[in-house]
Parts: sequence; C-alpha cells; structure tokens
Amino acid sequence: MKNKTRRFLRVTAVVLFIMLAISACAGAGGNSADAGDTGAGALTGASAEQASDHSMEESADEGGDAGSGAETDVPVSGTLSDGTYVPTMFTAEGGTGKVIITCPEVVVSGEDVQALIEFSSPHYEWVKVDGVQFDAENAGEADRRNSVFRIPAVLDEKLKISALTTAMSEPHEIEYTLFISLTQKDESGTEGEKEAEKEAEAAEGQSADEKTAEGKTAEGKTAPEKTAEGKNKEEKESEPPAIEGLVYVESMETAFAETFDIYTYRLADGSAEDTCRLIDVHDSGSYLILPESGSAGKSAAWQKTADAVPASITVLQAPLDNLYVAATSSMALFDAAGAIEQVKLTGTKADGWYIDAPKKALAEGSMTYAGKYSAPDYELLAASDCQLAVESMMILHTPEVKEKLEELGIPVFIDTSSNESHPMGRTEWVRLYGVLTGHETEAEAFFEKEKERFAEAETYTDTGLTAAFFSISSSGNVIVRATDDYIPRMIELAGGKYIFKDLLNESSNSASVRLSMEDFYNTARDADYLIYNATIENPVKSIEELCGRSALLSDFKAVQEGHVWQVQRSLYQSPDIAARMITDLRLMLTGGDAQEMTFLEQLK
Repeated sequence: MKNKTRRFLRVTAVVLFIMLAISACAGAGGNSADAGDTGAGALTGASAEQASDHSMEESADEGGDAGSGAETDVPVSGTLSDGTYVPTMFTAEGGTGKVIITCPEVVVSGEDVQALIEFSSPHYEWVKVDGVQFDAENAGEADRRNSVFRIPAVLDEKLKISALTTAMSEPHEIEYTLFISLTQKDESGTEGEKEAEKEAEAAEGQSADEKTAEGKTAEGKTAPEKTAEGKNKEEKESEPPAIEGLVYVESMETAFAETFDIYTYRLADGSAEDTCRLIDVHDSGSYLILPESGSAGKSAAWQKTADAVPASITVLQAPLDNLYVAATSSMALFDAAGAIEQVKLTGTKADGWYIDAPKKALAEGSMTYAGKYSAPDYELLAASDCQLAVESMMILHTPEVKEKLEELGIPVFIDTSSNESHPMGRTEWVRLYGVLTGHETEAEAFFEKEKERFAEAETYTDTGLTAAFFSISSSGNVIVRATDDYIPRMIELAGGKYIFKDLLNESSNSASVRLSMEDFYNTARDADYLIYNATIENPVKSIEELCGRSALLSDFKAVQEGHVWQVQRSLYQSPDIAARMITDLRLMLTGGDAQEMTFLEQLK
C-alpha cells in the first residue's frame, strides 16, 4: 500500500513539473511577441481579427463593452506602446439609441490615436471631429449594412463628434459624445478617476437600455407595416379620450393626413360656446388647448379642468403667441395659417432658410435665432417667456434637450408630418397649426385652395414616361427614394412612372435607399427624365457638372436627350405648397412652360 502511494506521488510530481514547464515556455513566447514592433498589449494578425470580431459581437449585445474577452492584456497604467488595441471601455451618448455605435479597434502610433468607429446603420455619410470631415471607409460598398469611419481620438476623455445621416426625408447632422479607454483602473485610483468611471458605466448602461431593434419607434413600439401604397396595414382607430369636466363634441375630419386627430370638447357645466380643442399627434403626444379665460367664473372652471387633466396630456393656454419653432418644415405652415408673427424664436439662422417669411422676420427683428434644435439657448428661451417649442422628430436624437426644455416649463410639441404617406398629408398639417395658434379660419381657407390645386392632378392622364429622383453623395453613392415614399407618389400623380417599381429599404424604415452608381445605372439608364435632388447635396449648374460626379451618367437616355432637371432646396421647407411640386412634374412631363414652375429647374 505504501509503495502504491509513493508511485502515485512521484507521478503527480512529474505531471506538475511538465505543466509548469509548458506554462513557462508559453509565457516566454508571449514576452517575445510583446517585444516586437507591435508593442506591449498590441494585437496582430489573426489574434487582432478574432478579438475585433468578438468585441463587435459583445458590444452589440452588451451595449458597448468592447474590451471584454480580448485576447491580450492592456496596461493598468502608464504610456501605451505603438500598436492596435481593443478598447477596455467604449460608450456613445446621443441619438435615440436606435443606431448602435461600436469601436472594435484603436490604433496608437506615438501621440497619434486613431479609432475605428462603426454605426449599425448604412445611412451615415461622414463624421466630423473638431470641424474636420471624415467620409465612410466603406462608402463604395453597394450593399453595405453599416457605416465605418476612422477618426482621430482621445483616450479617457469625452470626445464630441457629429455625423450626417440621410435616413430621414432630409439629411440631419447628429451630435454624439464618445468615451474610449484602453487602460484598466485598479482600486487605488483617485476619487476623480472612480467618479469618471462610474459616469461612463452609467452612460453605457443608459445606452444599452435605450437600444431598440431596427423597425421600432422611439417609444419602443413596433412600427406599423406598410403596403406598397405607403398606407399602414393597421390604421390607428382613434377615440377621443375621456377628460373629467369636459364633454366630447366632435372630431375634425381629415382629407389626407393620417398622423393626427383634433377633437372638440365643451365644459360639462358650461354653454355650447365654452369649447376647447385637443390635438392628438399619434405616437407622439396630446395637447389640450384651453381658450382665453374670459370671466372669473369661466377662468375658475377652466382651471379646474386643467387640474383634472391626466399627465399624459399637455395643457396649453391660449393665446399661444410666443413660440420657438426649431422644425424648419413647420415654419411655412405657420406662415400659411397667418400665424408667423406668433413665432418669435427660431432654430435656424437666416442663411439656412430658403423661404422668405422667416428670412424677412429675422431681418426685421420680429424673430430671433435661439439656437438649433440640439443646442438651444436656454437662457434666451426662458427670458423670452417662450410658451411652446415646436420641434421636428430630430429632437428624439437629443432627449436631454427635450427634458431640459420641460424642466424650464417650456412644453415640447413634436411635428411628425414627415410620416405622412400622401403628399397632401403634410400640407394638411396647416389645419393643425391653425387650431394651435387660433388661426383656424385662415388655415382652412388656405388648405381649401391647395386642395383645389391638387384636384387638377386627378385629371392628369398617364404619359407613360419614367423618371428617377436621386442625389449623389460625396462618397459616390446614389441616394434614391423608396417606391412607397411621397416623392414617387407625386411623380405618379403627375402622370409619370417612378423608375424603381418595387424598391424598399430592407434594412430600416427610412424612405432613403442607398445604391451604387452601377446599380443605379442598371435601372435608371433608360429613364425618360432625371431629377437631381439638390436639397440633400449641393446644387449643380449644368448637366456637364452633374456628369462630372460620375462618368456613367453620360450614357443615360435623359442626359443625351437633355431631360435633366433639378429640384430646388426650398422644397423640403415648403410642405404648405406640396401640390405645386405635382404641377411642376406635370409641366416637365408634358413639355410645359418652365417659367410657371415653383421647385424645378432644367439643367442645360
């Protein structure tokens, strides 16, 4: 028995010795590799790819902890050697969280630090750092699923960037704050370091919580599936909400708009004239507009009603005559309703307007620039006793701004008219703004005239002619509209045919679709008309200049026949006169007088 025990102990000792020897050799090999050109902690070859792939998967799942599971150690402190690293911590703040941002690698070379940044959406054109623009590295890929940028970076500090997305009806620049770290902090770190780490972790957790799957709304609800005509398969069945102290009277019947409802109520203990209006913007917010109080008795009755309104409804007190309008497309509707004088503050400078009313108001001083939607002048807004901020859906990318405005007692109204599937649906929002500002009569009169203009389109016969609506990005890709967008709908109403018969954006709900020039060429080469969208990219002065952006355009039928047109920048700021774009398209298709056009101009 004793002999067996001794043999067992000897065998165990030998095995342990062998294991220790193997471990020591592996450690020596690792040190040898670290001593090479890549520096301590750097990744090379397959190891770098594996660590990068792992970090990308983990970042998408866990909200950006890109360093977990990396195949190499990073220094606890001290100067980094040159090489390629996987971040131990990466966070991204800004936007709605719908687009996931990751940082799979950071390259260190002396004092220069370059970060590889990936957006989960393919609709990002460029990123700016300190005003310097960096185009997407994968811009030339026709079927790209994301947007990849290599940018200068700083470590262990907040890095502010901005990025241009074309996913919406018009391009928008969105601001983000990144935090990148390559070092592991130990327990002996200073209080300031620990606090910074806590803030970064909190931001990372928030980013993960805010993430929504593709095809979800900002509130996390699944977006309604659309038919080829752009209608929702499940239409919203709206019912007027019950409000204590009020009796429902009637609903406004809309002709084209699908994204809002307006209800009329009266005081339960009042006369038929004691009415108020409720504006319900679907999947956004509800706003109860109380009339001017009048007598003391009526004032008390309305105040009692306001106190009983549920928190989900924002109460507004008429008259609303001190508004901050950051939504550029809304301004024309205020003007059309005769309420431009009630807009005292704007989120766009004079040189950013392509319509006359705000330009004139800014020049005369009756309107003041109060900062853009993402960075408003809070002090000015508060000092001006602003009653309401009218924002576009871009405010959803900066939720902290909305929260700050509401903290200051400034309610936020979000214009979702860009979700309208019918061109005239956007125009019908003039009725909503008429109710909001007390100019309902003027708004109704304006809308009736535009309806009459639109009615002419119903008499247009099919020309059989095809048209392509497009722009060319700085990276050489072609941006076109999905078939169910309102621009192709306008072409059809004018008697034409959109050249892309069943083109949808399969990667998101965006109306913009990115194509390679080769794919665009294959479909649009024989189109009868080309319409260049100068609202997204800079306008061109001639067909020759347009062809300078891609030599393939010279082979297009429309180019050879001189049927190339350009839409002016004012289009997206003019939803009030959308019917005139249909008239322009009809004149283009039938060889009408170009002098009668509002938005189109022919390129020579």
